[in-house]
Amino acid sequence: MKPSWLPDWTNPSNYPNPTHTAPLQWAWEFLRRNPEYQQLRAQLSKAPSKPAKILGFKSKFHIMATDLTRPPRPSENEPKELIFNMPFILYRGPSKSGVIHFDCTIDQNEMLVLFNLSWPIQRQLAVTKKALGQAAKDSRQSVKFRRRVEHYQTYLRLLDAKTAGADDNQIVSVLYPKLSSGYPPH
Repeated sequence: MKPSWLPDWTNPSNYPNPTHTAPLQWAWEFLRRNPEYQQLRAQLSKAPSKPAKILGFKSKFHIMATDLTRPPRPSENEPKELIFNMPFILYRGPSKSGVIHFDCTIDQNEMLVLFNLSWPIQRQLAVTKKALGQAAKDSRQSVKFRRRVEHYQTYLRLLDAKTAGADDNQIVSVLYPKLSSGYPPH
């Protein structure tokens, strides 16, 4: 079902300009079109506010969990205080309050390292350095991602067209009006 906030995909002026749009806005535009984000955000708004659920949701979508406010609704064009950088250093000093359970996901080409401050730090650093070196070596063998910001508007329009139920011929005729439909197919 097409969300009511989705713009008319046939009109490029309804979309951010590729040359004047910040990376954060592009990230939001693609995230809010993610069906899983939409579904889980709807579930989150129906349930009572539980800190673990909110933090888990934010972690899943790499939203900075600076507080326990619910993440933005997909209908928000410019969500306030949205930050996608996850903290990579967490510190817990001495305390009597017990164990903190930390639940997060590790994406491809990421590493989570836990240091025990009561153990020798130099040995832990040496082991970590070796592991980081090997992981970096392994990740260099993977395919590199190349950003094509100039195409982001078209990508969004394509996603919206599919969501609106447009068929491939309609999409091609609107997004690529000068493209020939003759043989060979392009």
